[in-house]
Amino acid sequence: MCGLIFQLRTGSQQIISSSEAPTKLETLIQARGPDGFQIVQRTISTPHSTISLTFSASVLALRGSSIVPQPLVDVDTTSLLMWNGEAWKIHGQVIAENDTQCVFEALLQALAHCGDETLRACIIRDVLTSVTGPFAFCFYDAPSKEVYYGRDLLGRRSLVMSKTSNGDLCVASVSDANPESKWEEVATGGIYKINLAEAGENTVLEELFVPWLPTAKGFYSSLNRDMNIPSDSSPSQTTMSELESKLQDSVSLRTTATATWLKSTNSLNHFAVLFSGGVDCTLLAYMLDRALPAEQTIDLLNVAFENPRVVAAASKQNSKKPVLHTVNSDNAYDSCPDRKTGLSSYNELCRICPNRKWQFVAINIPYTVTTAYTSLVASLMYPHSTEMDLSISLALFFASRGTGEIRGLPRPKQYATQAKVLFSGLGADELFAGYTRHTKAFTHSGLQGLLDELDLDFKRLGQRNLGRDDRVVSYWGREIRYPYLDEDFTAWALQKPIWEKCGFARGSKNEDASLGPDKLTLRMVAARLGLKTAAAEKKRAIQFGARTAKMTIGRTKGTDSIVI
Repeated sequence: MCGLIFQLRTGSQQIISSSEAPTKLETLIQARGPDGFQIVQRTISTPHSTISLTFSASVLALRGSSIVPQPLVDVDTTSLLMWNGEAWKIHGQVIAENDTQCVFEALLQALAHCGDETLRACIIRDVLTSVTGPFAFCFYDAPSKEVYYGRDLLGRRSLVMSKTSNGDLCVASVSDANPESKWEEVATGGIYKINLAEAGENTVLEELFVPWLPTAKGFYSSLNRDMNIPSDSSPSQTTMSELESKLQDSVSLRTTATATWLKSTNSLNHFAVLFSGGVDCTLLAYMLDRALPAEQTIDLLNVAFENPRVVAAASKQNSKKPVLHTVNSDNAYDSCPDRKTGLSSYNELCRICPNRKWQFVAINIPYTVTTAYTSLVASLMYPHSTEMDLSISLALFFASRGTGEIRGLPRPKQYATQAKVLFSGLGADELFAGYTRHTKAFTHSGLQGLLDELDLDFKRLGQRNLGRDDRVVSYWGREIRYPYLDEDFTAWALQKPIWEKCGFARGSKNEDASLGPDKLTLRMVAARLGLKTAAAEKKRAIQFGARTAKMTIGRTKGTDSIVI
Protein backbone atom coordinates (compact mmCIF):
# COMPACT_ATOMS: atom_id res chain seq x y z
CA MET A 1 0.00 0.00 0.00
CA CYS A 2 1.11 3.56 -0.49
CA GLY A 3 0.06 7.17 -0.37
CA LEU A 4 0.28 9.16 -3.57
CA ILE A 5 0.18 12.76 -4.75
CA PHE A 6 0.09 13.88 -8.38
CA GLN A 7 0.33 17.60 -9.08
CA LEU A 8 0.05 19.32 -12.45
CA ARG A 9 0.75 22.99 -13.01
CA THR A 10 0.93 24.90 -16.24
CA GLY A 11 3.88 27.26 -16.52
CA SER A 12 7.56 26.81 -15.84
CA GLN A 13 7.40 27.04 -12.04
CA GLN A 14 8.00 23.75 -10.26
CA ILE A 15 5.34 22.74 -7.74
CA ILE A 16 7.67 21.58 -5.01
CA SER A 17 11.32 21.04 -4.28
CA SER A 18 12.40 17.90 -2.51
CA SER A 19 14.76 20.02 -0.39
CA GLU A 20 11.92 22.02 1.11
CA ALA A 21 10.13 21.13 4.33
CA PRO A 22 7.28 18.64 3.78
CA THR A 23 3.89 20.14 3.05
CA LYS A 24 0.85 19.15 5.08
CA LEU A 25 -0.21 16.87 2.25
CA GLU A 26 3.19 15.17 2.13
CA THR A 27 3.18 14.65 5.89
CA LEU A 28 -0.19 12.92 5.68
CA ILE A 29 0.98 10.78 2.77
CA GLN A 30 4.11 9.72 4.64
CA ALA A 31 2.00 8.66 7.63
CA ARG A 32 0.20 6.22 5.32
CA GLY A 33 3.48 4.75 4.09
CA PRO A 34 6.24 4.90 6.72
CA ASP A 35 8.60 2.54 4.84
CA GLY A 36 9.65 4.91 2.05
CA PHE A 37 8.96 8.24 0.37
CA GLN A 38 10.27 9.90 -2.76
CA ILE A 39 9.42 12.59 -5.30
CA VAL A 40 9.87 12.53 -9.08
CA GLN A 41 9.42 15.69 -11.13
CA ARG A 42 8.94 16.14 -14.85
CA THR A 43 8.69 19.16 -17.09
CA ILE A 44 6.77 18.75 -20.34
CA SER A 45 7.26 21.33 -23.08
CA THR A 46 4.74 21.89 -25.85
CA PRO A 47 4.83 24.55 -28.61
CA HIS A 48 2.67 26.86 -26.52
CA SER A 49 3.08 25.79 -22.89
CA THR A 50 5.30 24.30 -20.22
CA ILE A 51 3.77 21.84 -17.80
CA SER A 52 5.25 20.87 -14.44
CA LEU A 53 4.43 17.42 -13.06
CA THR A 54 5.25 16.22 -9.56
CA PHE A 55 4.75 12.59 -8.48
CA SER A 56 5.13 11.90 -4.75
CA ALA A 57 4.61 8.50 -3.15
CA SER A 58 5.11 6.76 0.18
CA VAL A 59 5.23 3.00 0.76
CA LEU A 60 3.86 0.63 3.39
CA ALA A 61 5.75 -2.58 2.59
CA LEU A 62 3.50 -5.66 2.67
CA ARG A 63 4.42 -7.59 -0.49
CA GLY A 64 7.51 -9.17 -2.03
CA SER A 65 10.89 -9.81 -0.40
CA SER A 66 12.14 -6.21 -0.18
CA ILE A 67 10.89 -2.62 -0.07
CA VAL A 68 10.16 -1.28 -3.55
CA PRO A 69 10.25 2.53 -3.61
CA GLN A 70 7.60 4.45 -5.48
CA PRO A 71 7.07 6.03 -7.94
CA LEU A 72 8.33 3.23 -10.18
CA VAL A 73 10.13 4.56 -13.28
CA ASP A 74 10.84 2.58 -16.45
CA VAL A 75 14.40 3.16 -17.68
CA ASP A 76 13.59 2.69 -21.37
CA THR A 77 10.39 4.70 -21.77
CA THR A 78 10.65 6.93 -18.65
CA SER A 79 6.99 6.03 -17.94
CA LEU A 80 6.03 6.10 -14.29
CA LEU A 81 3.56 4.39 -11.91
CA MET A 82 2.25 5.18 -8.44
CA TRP A 83 0.14 2.32 -7.10
CA ASN A 84 -1.89 2.32 -3.90
CA GLY A 85 -3.53 -1.05 -3.77
CA GLU A 86 -3.32 -4.81 -3.66
CA ALA A 87 -3.36 -6.81 -6.89
CA TRP A 88 -4.31 -10.22 -5.59
CA LYS A 89 -4.59 -11.52 -9.15
CA ILE A 90 -3.84 -10.29 -12.68
CA HIS A 91 -5.73 -12.05 -15.49
CA GLY A 92 -6.80 -14.63 -12.90
CA GLN A 93 -3.24 -15.51 -11.85
CA VAL A 94 -2.44 -15.12 -8.14
CA ILE A 95 0.33 -12.59 -7.50
CA ALA A 96 2.63 -13.55 -4.64
CA GLU A 97 5.48 -11.08 -5.26
CA ASN A 98 5.42 -7.28 -5.23
CA ASP A 99 2.20 -6.36 -6.98
CA THR A 100 3.25 -2.81 -7.92
CA GLN A 101 6.03 -4.19 -10.10
CA CYS A 102 3.69 -6.76 -11.64
CA VAL A 103 1.08 -4.14 -12.55
CA PHE A 104 3.76 -1.83 -13.98
CA GLU A 105 5.21 -4.62 -16.11
CA ALA A 106 1.74 -5.60 -17.35
CA LEU A 107 1.06 -2.01 -18.42
CA LEU A 108 4.43 -1.58 -20.15
CA GLN A 109 4.19 -4.90 -22.00
CA ALA A 110 0.66 -4.20 -23.22
CA LEU A 111 1.60 -0.72 -24.44
CA ALA A 112 4.78 -1.95 -26.15
CA HIS A 113 2.64 -3.92 -28.59
CA CYS A 114 0.27 -1.03 -29.30
CA GLY A 115 0.65 0.20 -32.86
CA ASP A 116 -2.32 2.55 -32.73
CA GLU A 117 -1.78 5.54 -30.44
CA THR A 118 -5.52 6.10 -30.16
CA LEU A 119 -5.93 2.72 -28.43
CA ARG A 120 -3.51 3.33 -25.55
CA ALA A 121 -6.23 4.52 -23.15
CA CYS A 122 -8.31 1.38 -23.81
CA ILE A 123 -5.26 -0.85 -23.33
CA ILE A 124 -4.45 0.75 -19.97
CA ARG A 125 -8.09 0.45 -18.93
CA ASP A 126 -8.17 -3.23 -19.96
CA VAL A 127 -5.00 -4.10 -18.03
CA LEU A 128 -6.43 -2.53 -14.89
CA THR A 129 -9.74 -4.30 -15.43
CA SER A 130 -7.84 -7.59 -15.25
CA VAL A 131 -6.66 -6.76 -11.72
CA THR A 132 -8.47 -8.43 -8.84
CA GLY A 133 -8.12 -6.31 -5.73
CA PRO A 134 -8.47 -2.75 -4.43
CA PHE A 135 -6.46 0.04 -5.97
CA ALA A 136 -5.96 3.71 -6.71
CA PHE A 137 -3.25 4.68 -9.17
CA CYS A 138 -1.54 7.35 -11.23
CA PHE A 139 0.32 6.33 -14.41
CA TYR A 140 2.38 8.59 -16.67
CA ASP A 141 2.63 7.17 -20.19
CA ALA A 142 5.73 9.04 -21.34
CA PRO A 143 5.72 8.08 -25.06
CA SER A 144 2.24 9.57 -25.52
CA LYS A 145 2.66 12.36 -22.93
CA GLU A 146 -0.52 11.25 -21.18
CA VAL A 147 -1.37 10.94 -17.49
CA TYR A 148 -3.95 8.46 -16.19
CA TYR A 149 -5.44 8.19 -12.72
CA GLY A 150 -8.41 6.51 -11.03
CA ARG A 151 -9.50 3.83 -8.60
CA ASP A 152 -11.24 0.48 -8.78
CA LEU A 153 -14.92 0.41 -9.56
CA LEU A 154 -15.98 -0.06 -5.96
CA GLY A 155 -13.57 2.59 -4.65
CA ARG A 156 -11.88 0.49 -1.99
CA ARG A 157 -8.89 2.84 -1.93
CA SER A 158 -9.11 6.58 -1.41
CA LEU A 159 -8.42 9.05 -4.20
CA VAL A 160 -9.48 12.69 -4.08
CA MET A 161 -8.87 15.56 -6.47
CA SER A 162 -8.80 19.35 -6.55
CA LYS A 163 -8.74 21.50 -9.68
CA THR A 164 -8.31 25.24 -10.07
CA SER A 165 -10.01 27.41 -12.66
CA ASN A 166 -6.80 27.70 -14.70
CA GLY A 167 -6.41 23.94 -14.94
CA ASP A 168 -3.88 23.22 -12.18
CA LEU A 169 -4.66 19.82 -10.70
CA CYS A 170 -3.88 17.83 -7.57
CA VAL A 171 -4.83 14.18 -7.15
CA ALA A 172 -3.98 12.50 -3.86
CA SER A 173 -4.79 9.69 -1.44
CA VAL A 174 -5.86 12.27 1.14
CA SER A 175 -6.68 15.98 1.03
CA ASP A 176 -5.29 18.93 2.96
CA ALA A 177 -8.91 19.67 4.01
CA ASN A 178 -8.77 23.20 2.62
CA PRO A 179 -12.39 24.05 1.70
CA GLU A 180 -11.20 26.61 -0.84
CA SER A 181 -9.53 23.82 -2.82
CA LYS A 182 -12.91 22.16 -3.39
CA TRP A 183 -11.70 18.61 -2.92
CA GLU A 184 -13.95 15.79 -4.14
CA GLU A 185 -13.84 12.01 -4.31
CA VAL A 186 -12.60 10.68 -7.64
CA ALA A 187 -15.43 8.84 -9.41
CA THR A 188 -15.21 5.06 -9.51
CA GLY A 189 -16.81 4.34 -12.88
CA GLY A 190 -13.63 4.45 -14.95
CA ILE A 191 -10.19 6.03 -15.34
CA TYR A 192 -9.21 9.60 -16.21
CA LYS A 193 -6.83 10.58 -18.99
CA ILE A 194 -5.04 13.91 -19.49
CA ASN A 195 -3.29 14.48 -22.82
CA LEU A 196 -0.46 16.88 -22.05
CA ALA A 197 0.37 17.31 -25.73
CA GLU A 198 -2.90 19.19 -26.16
CA ALA A 199 -1.77 22.02 -23.88
CA GLY A 200 -2.04 25.37 -25.61
CA GLU A 201 -1.18 28.89 -24.61
CA ASN A 202 -4.66 29.60 -23.25
CA THR A 203 -6.02 26.05 -23.10
CA VAL A 204 -7.15 24.44 -19.86
CA LEU A 205 -6.32 20.73 -19.97
CA GLU A 206 -9.44 18.61 -19.65
CA GLU A 207 -9.70 15.05 -18.39
CA LEU A 208 -11.15 12.38 -20.67
CA PHE A 209 -13.19 9.82 -18.75
CA VAL A 210 -12.70 6.22 -19.96
CA PRO A 211 -15.40 4.02 -18.38
CA TRP A 212 -14.81 0.49 -17.22
CA LEU A 213 -16.22 -2.16 -19.52
CA PRO A 214 -18.73 -4.76 -18.24
CA THR A 215 -16.92 -7.98 -17.39
CA ALA A 216 -17.51 -11.05 -15.27
CA LYS A 217 -16.01 -9.29 -12.25
CA GLY A 218 -18.28 -8.99 -9.26
CA PHE A 219 -18.62 -5.23 -9.27
CA TYR A 220 -20.17 -5.31 -12.70
CA SER A 221 -22.74 -7.94 -11.81
CA SER A 222 -26.26 -6.64 -11.40
CA LEU A 223 -28.31 -7.48 -8.35
CA ASN A 224 -30.55 -10.52 -8.78
CA ARG A 225 -34.09 -9.12 -8.66
CA ASP A 226 -35.96 -12.39 -9.01
CA MET A 227 -39.04 -12.23 -6.77
CA ASN A 228 -40.62 -15.54 -7.81
CA ILE A 229 -40.33 -16.93 -4.31
CA PRO A 230 -40.42 -20.74 -4.04
CA SER A 231 -42.64 -22.40 -1.46
CA ASP A 232 -39.63 -23.15 0.72
CA SER A 233 -37.67 -19.92 0.51
CA SER A 234 -35.18 -20.53 3.30
CA PRO A 235 -31.45 -20.42 2.48
CA SER A 236 -30.38 -23.80 1.11
CA GLN A 237 -27.61 -26.00 2.41
CA THR A 238 -25.86 -25.52 -0.93
CA THR A 239 -25.90 -21.75 -0.54
CA MET A 240 -24.53 -21.94 2.99
CA SER A 241 -21.74 -24.27 1.88
CA GLU A 242 -20.89 -21.98 -1.03
CA LEU A 243 -20.84 -18.92 1.22
CA GLU A 244 -18.49 -20.57 3.69
CA SER A 245 -16.16 -21.79 0.96
CA LYS A 246 -16.04 -18.54 -1.02
CA LEU A 247 -15.57 -16.36 2.05
CA GLN A 248 -12.78 -18.63 3.24
CA ASP A 249 -11.10 -18.31 -0.16
CA SER A 250 -11.35 -14.52 0.08
CA VAL A 251 -9.83 -14.42 3.57
CA SER A 252 -7.05 -16.84 2.65
CA LEU A 253 -6.15 -14.86 -0.48
CA ARG A 254 -5.70 -11.76 1.67
CA THR A 255 -3.23 -13.53 3.97
CA THR A 256 -1.15 -15.75 1.67
CA ALA A 257 -0.38 -12.86 -0.70
CA THR A 258 1.60 -11.15 2.06
CA ALA A 259 3.35 -14.28 3.29
CA THR A 260 6.71 -13.61 1.59
CA TRP A 261 7.13 -10.19 3.16
CA LEU A 262 5.91 -11.22 6.59
CA LYS A 263 8.42 -14.06 6.77
CA SER A 264 11.19 -11.47 6.67
CA THR A 265 10.00 -9.90 9.92
CA ASN A 266 10.34 -11.26 13.43
CA SER A 267 6.85 -10.38 14.62
CA LEU A 268 4.24 -13.07 15.19
CA ASN A 269 1.47 -10.51 15.01
CA HIS A 270 0.66 -9.35 11.50
CA PHE A 271 -3.13 -9.41 11.33
CA ALA A 272 -5.91 -7.88 13.38
CA VAL A 273 -9.69 -7.65 13.11
CA LEU A 274 -11.79 -4.55 13.68
CA PHE A 275 -13.91 -6.38 16.19
CA SER A 276 -17.36 -5.43 17.50
CA GLY A 277 -18.36 -9.02 18.23
CA GLY A 278 -21.03 -9.05 15.55
CA VAL A 279 -21.51 -11.94 13.15
CA ASP A 280 -19.61 -10.31 10.25
CA CYS A 281 -16.29 -9.72 12.02
CA THR A 282 -16.49 -12.84 14.21
CA LEU A 283 -16.92 -15.02 11.13
CA LEU A 284 -13.86 -13.33 9.58
CA ALA A 285 -11.85 -13.98 12.75
CA TYR A 286 -12.84 -17.65 12.65
CA MET A 287 -11.72 -17.91 9.02
CA LEU A 288 -8.47 -16.11 9.78
CA ASP A 289 -7.80 -18.85 12.30
CA ARG A 290 -8.17 -21.38 9.50
CA ALA A 291 -5.93 -19.42 7.14
CA LEU A 292 -2.97 -18.50 9.38
CA PRO A 293 -0.14 -20.61 10.81
CA ALA A 294 -0.73 -21.78 14.37
CA GLU A 295 2.01 -19.55 15.82
CA GLN A 296 0.40 -16.34 14.53
CA THR A 297 -1.40 -14.18 17.08
CA ILE A 298 -4.67 -12.52 16.02
CA ASP A 299 -5.59 -9.21 17.65
CA LEU A 300 -9.25 -8.37 18.09
CA LEU A 301 -9.46 -4.57 18.24
CA ASN A 302 -12.50 -3.43 20.19
CA VAL A 303 -13.08 0.28 20.77
CA ALA A 304 -15.31 1.99 23.35
CA PHE A 305 -15.76 5.68 24.09
CA GLU A 306 -16.57 7.74 27.14
CA ASN A 307 -19.73 9.52 26.01
CA PRO A 308 -20.58 12.40 28.38
CA ARG A 309 -24.23 12.38 27.37
CA VAL A 310 -24.59 8.68 28.21
CA VAL A 311 -22.59 9.02 31.43
CA ALA A 312 -24.73 11.96 32.55
CA ALA A 313 -27.93 10.07 31.82
CA ALA A 314 -26.68 7.03 33.75
CA SER A 315 -25.64 9.20 36.72
CA LYS A 316 -29.03 10.86 36.80
CA GLN A 317 -30.77 7.49 36.73
CA ASN A 318 -28.55 6.07 39.47
CA SER A 319 -29.12 9.09 41.72
CA LYS A 320 -32.80 8.16 41.94
CA LYS A 321 -32.01 4.78 43.46
CA PRO A 322 -31.96 4.18 47.25
CA VAL A 323 -28.20 3.44 47.22
CA LEU A 324 -25.97 6.00 45.58
CA HIS A 325 -24.10 4.57 42.60
CA THR A 326 -21.27 6.25 40.79
CA VAL A 327 -20.46 5.90 37.11
CA ASN A 328 -16.70 5.39 36.92
CA SER A 329 -14.65 5.39 33.75
CA ASP A 330 -14.49 1.60 33.53
CA ASN A 331 -18.27 1.40 33.51
CA ALA A 332 -18.39 4.05 30.80
CA TYR A 333 -16.41 1.73 28.52
CA ASP A 334 -17.54 -1.73 29.59
CA SER A 335 -21.18 -0.72 29.34
CA CYS A 336 -20.74 0.09 25.62
CA PRO A 337 -22.77 -2.36 23.53
CA ASP A 338 -19.81 -3.33 21.33
CA ARG A 339 -17.64 -4.03 24.38
CA LYS A 340 -20.22 -6.47 25.72
CA THR A 341 -20.73 -8.28 22.42
CA GLY A 342 -17.02 -8.16 21.69
CA LEU A 343 -16.09 -9.94 24.91
CA SER A 344 -18.87 -12.47 24.40
CA SER A 345 -17.73 -13.36 20.89
CA TYR A 346 -14.07 -13.37 21.98
CA ASN A 347 -14.89 -15.98 24.63
CA GLU A 348 -16.72 -18.00 21.99
CA LEU A 349 -13.71 -17.91 19.66
CA CYS A 350 -11.42 -18.98 22.50
CA ARG A 351 -13.68 -21.95 23.15
CA ILE A 352 -14.09 -23.01 19.52
CA CYS A 353 -10.51 -22.27 18.40
CA PRO A 354 -8.48 -23.05 21.54
CA ASN A 355 -5.14 -23.50 19.75
CA ARG A 356 -5.05 -19.90 18.55
CA LYS A 357 -3.59 -17.07 20.62
CA TRP A 358 -6.37 -14.50 20.55
CA GLN A 359 -5.75 -11.07 22.02
CA PHE A 360 -8.82 -9.02 22.86
CA VAL A 361 -7.56 -5.44 22.83
CA ALA A 362 -9.89 -3.19 24.80
CA ILE A 363 -9.38 0.32 23.42
CA ASN A 364 -10.84 2.87 25.84
CA ILE A 365 -11.06 6.47 24.63
CA PRO A 366 -11.70 9.22 27.22
CA TYR A 367 -13.76 12.17 26.06
CA THR A 368 -10.78 14.48 26.43
CA VAL A 369 -8.80 12.35 23.97
CA THR A 370 -11.71 12.31 21.54
CA THR A 371 -11.90 16.11 21.52
CA ALA A 372 -8.12 16.41 21.18
CA TYR A 373 -8.16 14.39 17.95
CA THR A 374 -11.48 15.52 16.49
CA SER A 375 -9.93 18.18 14.26
CA LEU A 376 -7.43 15.71 12.79
CA VAL A 377 -10.10 13.08 12.16
CA ALA A 378 -12.37 15.65 10.52
CA SER A 379 -9.47 16.65 8.29
CA LEU A 380 -8.72 13.04 7.30
CA MET A 381 -12.29 12.18 6.38
CA TYR A 382 -12.70 15.35 4.28
CA PRO A 383 -14.42 16.03 1.84
CA HIS A 384 -16.99 14.12 3.94
CA SER A 385 -18.22 16.57 6.53
CA THR A 386 -21.32 15.42 8.43
CA GLU A 387 -21.84 14.51 12.07
CA MET A 388 -22.43 10.88 11.07
CA ASP A 389 -19.19 10.80 9.07
CA LEU A 390 -17.35 12.14 12.11
CA SER A 391 -18.84 9.66 14.57
CA ILE A 392 -17.99 6.71 12.29
CA SER A 393 -14.53 8.06 11.52
CA LEU A 394 -13.69 8.59 15.20
CA ALA A 395 -14.49 4.95 15.94
CA LEU A 396 -12.38 3.68 13.02
CA PHE A 397 -9.53 6.08 13.78
CA PHE A 398 -9.02 4.94 17.37
CA ALA A 399 -9.79 1.28 16.66
CA SER A 400 -7.12 1.19 13.96
CA ARG A 401 -4.62 2.95 16.23
CA GLY A 402 -4.81 -0.28 18.21
CA THR A 403 -3.59 1.01 21.59
CA GLY A 404 -5.38 -0.38 24.63
CA GLU A 405 -5.17 -3.19 27.13
CA ILE A 406 -5.32 -6.94 26.61
CA ARG A 407 -8.24 -8.58 28.40
CA GLY A 408 -8.44 -12.21 29.42
CA LEU A 409 -5.18 -12.16 31.37
CA PRO A 410 -4.83 -12.37 35.18
CA ARG A 411 -4.16 -8.65 34.99
CA PRO A 412 -4.97 -6.29 32.11
CA LYS A 413 -1.83 -5.51 30.10
CA GLN A 414 -1.18 -2.28 28.22
CA TYR A 415 -0.61 -3.04 24.58
CA ALA A 416 -0.18 -1.53 21.11
CA THR A 417 -0.87 -3.83 18.17
CA GLN A 418 1.95 -4.47 15.72
CA ALA A 419 -0.46 -5.63 13.02
CA LYS A 420 -0.15 -3.80 9.71
CA VAL A 421 -3.20 -5.47 8.14
CA LEU A 422 -6.69 -4.97 9.56
CA PHE A 423 -9.68 -7.04 8.47
CA SER A 424 -13.10 -5.42 8.28
CA GLY A 425 -16.58 -6.90 7.86
CA LEU A 426 -17.74 -4.01 5.68
CA GLY A 427 -19.84 -5.18 2.77
CA ALA A 428 -21.73 -7.93 4.55
CA ASP A 429 -24.66 -5.64 5.38
CA GLU A 430 -24.89 -4.31 1.82
CA LEU A 431 -24.85 -7.80 0.32
CA PHE A 432 -27.03 -9.66 2.83
CA ALA A 433 -29.47 -6.97 4.02
CA GLY A 434 -28.09 -6.18 7.46
CA TYR A 435 -29.04 -2.56 8.10
CA THR A 436 -32.11 -1.32 9.91
CA ARG A 437 -33.07 0.61 6.80
CA HIS A 438 -33.31 -2.70 4.94
CA THR A 439 -35.86 -3.92 7.45
CA LYS A 440 -37.77 -0.66 7.09
CA ALA A 441 -37.63 -0.85 3.30
CA PHE A 442 -39.11 -4.34 3.35
CA THR A 443 -41.78 -3.35 5.89
CA HIS A 444 -42.88 -0.34 3.85
CA SER A 445 -42.35 -1.54 0.27
CA GLY A 446 -41.89 -5.31 0.33
CA LEU A 447 -39.20 -7.13 -1.61
CA GLN A 448 -39.11 -4.48 -4.33
CA GLY A 449 -38.26 -1.81 -1.77
CA LEU A 450 -35.66 -4.05 -0.14
CA LEU A 451 -33.96 -4.77 -3.47
CA ASP A 452 -33.93 -1.09 -4.40
CA GLU A 453 -32.28 -0.23 -1.07
CA LEU A 454 -29.67 -2.98 -1.44
CA ASP A 455 -28.85 -1.87 -4.97
CA LEU A 456 -28.41 1.73 -3.83
CA ASP A 457 -26.23 0.78 -0.86
CA PHE A 458 -23.82 -1.33 -2.86
CA LYS A 459 -23.40 1.16 -5.70
CA ARG A 460 -22.60 4.08 -3.40
CA LEU A 461 -20.06 2.30 -1.19
CA GLY A 462 -17.10 4.00 -2.85
CA GLN A 463 -18.47 7.51 -2.57
CA ARG A 464 -20.08 7.10 0.83
CA ASN A 465 -17.85 4.80 2.87
CA LEU A 466 -14.71 3.29 1.42
CA GLY A 467 -12.65 6.35 0.51
CA ARG A 468 -13.39 7.99 3.85
CA ASP A 469 -12.56 4.85 5.83
CA ASP A 470 -9.30 4.30 3.94
CA ARG A 471 -8.13 7.82 4.68
CA VAL A 472 -8.88 7.51 8.39
CA VAL A 473 -7.45 4.03 9.00
CA SER A 474 -4.32 4.47 6.87
CA TYR A 475 -3.16 7.42 8.98
CA TRP A 476 -1.65 4.87 11.36
CA GLY A 477 0.35 3.12 8.63
CA ARG A 478 -2.04 0.18 8.45
CA GLU A 479 -4.00 -1.31 5.60
CA ILE A 480 -7.67 -2.27 5.78
CA ARG A 481 -8.91 -5.34 3.87
CA TYR A 482 -12.48 -6.28 3.03
CA PRO A 483 -13.04 -10.02 2.36
CA TYR A 484 -16.77 -9.47 1.81
CA LEU A 485 -15.90 -7.10 -1.06
CA ASP A 486 -13.74 -9.57 -2.96
CA GLU A 487 -14.69 -9.62 -6.67
CA ASP A 488 -15.48 -13.34 -6.78
CA PHE A 489 -17.41 -13.25 -3.53
CA THR A 490 -19.51 -10.24 -4.49
CA ALA A 491 -20.23 -11.70 -7.95
CA TRP A 492 -21.60 -14.79 -6.25
CA ALA A 493 -23.56 -12.87 -3.60
CA LEU A 494 -25.12 -10.38 -6.02
CA GLN A 495 -26.42 -13.17 -8.24
CA LYS A 496 -28.05 -15.09 -5.42
CA PRO A 497 -31.82 -14.47 -5.12
CA ILE A 498 -32.86 -12.41 -2.14
CA TRP A 499 -34.43 -15.28 -0.20
CA GLU A 500 -31.08 -17.14 -0.31
CA LYS A 501 -29.38 -14.26 1.53
CA CYS A 502 -31.84 -13.01 4.15
CA GLY A 503 -35.07 -14.08 5.80
CA PHE A 504 -37.39 -11.26 4.77
CA ALA A 505 -39.02 -13.18 1.91
CA ARG A 506 -42.56 -14.48 2.47
CA GLY A 507 -42.69 -17.88 4.11
CA SER A 508 -38.97 -17.96 4.87
CA LYS A 509 -37.90 -20.23 7.70
CA ASN A 510 -34.66 -20.67 9.55
CA GLU A 511 -33.11 -23.43 11.58
CA ASP A 512 -32.96 -21.38 14.76
CA ALA A 513 -35.69 -19.01 15.91
CA SER A 514 -33.04 -16.88 17.68
CA LEU A 515 -31.58 -15.77 14.34
CA GLY A 516 -33.05 -12.60 12.91
CA PRO A 517 -34.05 -12.26 9.25
CA ASP A 518 -31.26 -9.78 8.43
CA LYS A 519 -28.16 -11.51 7.03
CA LEU A 520 -29.85 -14.83 7.75
CA THR A 521 -27.52 -16.93 5.60
CA LEU A 522 -24.44 -15.45 7.27
CA ARG A 523 -25.98 -16.10 10.65
CA MET A 524 -26.82 -19.69 9.77
CA VAL A 525 -23.29 -20.33 8.54
CA ALA A 526 -21.84 -18.87 11.74
CA ALA A 527 -24.18 -20.94 13.89
CA ARG A 528 -23.30 -24.08 11.96
CA LEU A 529 -19.61 -23.42 12.66
CA GLY A 530 -20.30 -23.13 16.39
CA LEU A 531 -20.46 -19.33 16.65
CA LYS A 532 -23.99 -19.44 18.00
CA THR A 533 -23.73 -16.39 20.25
CA ALA A 534 -22.25 -14.18 17.52
CA ALA A 535 -24.78 -15.51 15.02
CA ALA A 536 -27.64 -14.20 17.14
CA GLU A 537 -26.19 -10.74 17.83
CA LYS A 538 -28.28 -7.89 16.46
CA LYS A 539 -26.76 -5.42 14.02
CA ARG A 540 -25.57 -2.12 15.48
CA ALA A 541 -24.01 0.73 13.59
CA ILE A 542 -20.44 1.32 14.79
CA GLN A 543 -21.20 4.83 16.07
CA PHE A 544 -23.87 3.46 18.41
CA GLY A 545 -22.01 0.30 19.43
CA ALA A 546 -18.88 2.26 20.36
CA ARG A 547 -20.89 5.32 21.50
CA THR A 548 -19.33 8.00 19.32
CA ALA A 549 -22.75 9.25 18.20
CA LYS A 550 -24.30 12.28 19.93
CA MET A 551 -21.59 12.91 22.48
CA THR A 552 -23.06 16.23 23.54
CA ILE A 553 -26.54 17.16 24.63
CA GLY A 554 -28.39 18.86 21.84
CA ARG A 555 -30.46 18.32 18.73
CA THR A 556 -27.72 17.57 16.23
CA LYS A 557 -28.55 15.15 13.44
CA GLY A 558 -26.27 12.78 11.60
CA THR A 559 -26.77 14.73 8.39
CA ASP A 560 -25.73 18.06 9.96
CA SER A 561 -22.49 19.51 8.61
CA ILE A 562 -19.49 20.10 10.84
CA VAL A 563 -17.00 22.95 10.62
CA ILE A 564 -13.37 21.96 10.16
